[in-house]
Amino acid sequence: MKTNPKISVVVPIYNIENYLPETLNSILKQSMIEEMEVLMIDDGSTDNSINIIDEYALDYDNFYAYHKSNEGPSIARNLGIELAKGEYVMFLDSDDIILPDRCEKLYELAKKNDSDFVGSFGKRLTRYNFYGSLIYNNAYKNIEDKKENVIFEEMPELIWDTFCTNKLYKKSFLDENNIRFIPKMKYEDIPFALEAYSLGNNISLTKDTSYLWRIRQDNNSSVTQQHQRYENFEDRIKMIRLCYDMAQKRNFNDKVKRELFFRWINYDLILYLKIFYQFSEKDHLKIIEEIIKILDLVPMELMKGLNSTKKIMYKMVFEKDIESLCYFSKKYYELMKNPHFSKNLKDEYKEYIDFEKDAMDEKLIVYKEEVSLDKNNVYITFSERINYLKNDYPHETKARLIDIVGNEYELEMNNKFNKKSDNLAESIKQIIVPIDLIKDKGHSKIKVEYVCDKFKKENFLTNLYRGVREGGDFDVEIGIEEDGIFFMDIRETNNLNINIDNIKLNDNTFEISGKTDGKLDDFYIENVINQEKIFYKTRNEEDGRFSFSIPYEDILNHPVRKWEIRTKNIFNSIELNRKYSFHNKYDKIEFENARKKILISEDIQIFF
Repeated sequence: MKTNPKISVVVPIYNIENYLPETLNSILKQSMIEEMEVLMIDDGSTDNSINIIDEYALDYDNFYAYHKSNEGPSIARNLGIELAKGEYVMFLDSDDIILPDRCEKLYELAKKNDSDFVGSFGKRLTRYNFYGSLIYNNAYKNIEDKKENVIFEEMPELIWDTFCTNKLYKKSFLDENNIRFIPKMKYEDIPFALEAYSLGNNISLTKDTSYLWRIRQDNNSSVTQQHQRYENFEDRIKMIRLCYDMAQKRNFNDKVKRELFFRWINYDLILYLKIFYQFSEKDHLKIIEEIIKILDLVPMELMKGLNSTKKIMYKMVFEKDIESLCYFSKKYYELMKNPHFSKNLKDEYKEYIDFEKDAMDEKLIVYKEEVSLDKNNVYITFSERINYLKNDYPHETKARLIDIVGNEYELEMNNKFNKKSDNLAESIKQIIVPIDLIKDKGHSKIKVEYVCDKFKKENFLTNLYRGVREGGDFDVEIGIEEDGIFFMDIRETNNLNINIDNIKLNDNTFEISGKTDGKLDDFYIENVINQEKIFYKTRNEEDGRFSFSIPYEDILNHPVRKWEIRTKNIFNSIELNRKYSFHNKYDKIEFENARKKILISEDIQIFF
């Protein structure tokens, strides 16, 4: 390990055994890992996180394990800053992921501009995909690729990205300005990031996604996913007040202040008003009174920028109308999809309703419903919705096919197709896609356009379920890529059947063998989200037997561990004789039949 690493990665850790190995492995995959140090700060864990970081510290000479009593992530991160020997410091939450090679790209951008820090785009990571986030989208909306040598006052929208984790900070910048995390509080990264913004004289930004922020689905969810606790609300209010004091102390200009205040009323406070009914009755009045105190700091003209539902909620807050707020918050999401619901509101709130205006700020939502085909066409039915608009709102729907290289082709809508939806804001329509159009395209997506007198919106068709539709001598494969976007591929078929009858795990390599009625080209695995391919040499034998090998690590080299086994041959199906399951200390890999191919998926498990 070099005595002067270029980057120090600080990872605060507390009872996170199920996700920690994946997080630490994402650091190991960095192209400049030899020039980095990883400071794993155990904040008094009581699970196997302790053993995991000790193992990594033993196995890798640039991974360091530190154990301390439980005092919260702020103190753990501050300790990491003090211990850091790197020129730059990065913070990584112990359940999140930094994508491969991103540390090097951020470092190069920082060095090129002598940046105080570099910010980067992030996405939300689910179990089987990753998606855009309102926070990152708002912050980076005016960046196409990169922004170099900027200051906060030039880009007030950065107030939306107050994470500490998707950035690379110059160590001397943090030390000289004594920028540290505030102990014993939640949302500790918000005032930290805000102070860095306010003191940074040279900030660089990149639209490249570098950070994946995990949406956890276990019973030990992160603080940011536990809004319905009053203590959580109290900490949010404390954070808002700290940010207000900082805005006054640092003399933020009017544009930055207005963006900060608007974020509070459009996002931070709304988080709790939307779930107001979930709080204990004894806390209802306290929540309202605390929100009113914050609203007293906010210029009231900013309320004009909110949509109808948020204006109504704040009116209920000012009126201290707890009964209406409980009822309305419980129906909050229903109102988006059912504008008729507004009939149940008291008259004093109806004056704030302008759903047509609200819809202008909403995105077009289009989901694939069904796919069918005949010998000439693929028929795609889909639901179409813009929140706050009824399904009979006058408009025209158009569709275009986008091929793998970005060429666009107008598609025919089936005007005779008419299917009612139970959702009052949703209509069901059908697109006709000629088979000849997509046969040679590969990985085709659909963009839907909603055109009315006052606005035009477009979005990619999205998908919830993968599948295969058989068409004789071809199949239509239906997939899902990043952000849940629908795609389809035409795959020719013949009578070649491939049967895998044995999978063994030897020395961290899957040895796979089977039988077929023809000679096979090389096998490969393809990731179901980004279609990344990894090829393996096939060993063909005279009696129709074949074999190939897949290193265990190859399955883990993508944040979404879901792959399909394929071969370059035209084939009818690849079948597995049974389901196979394997595990090592931290992971469980399963092979099973799915859609005429073999699906490989990974489940996180801990075996000590």
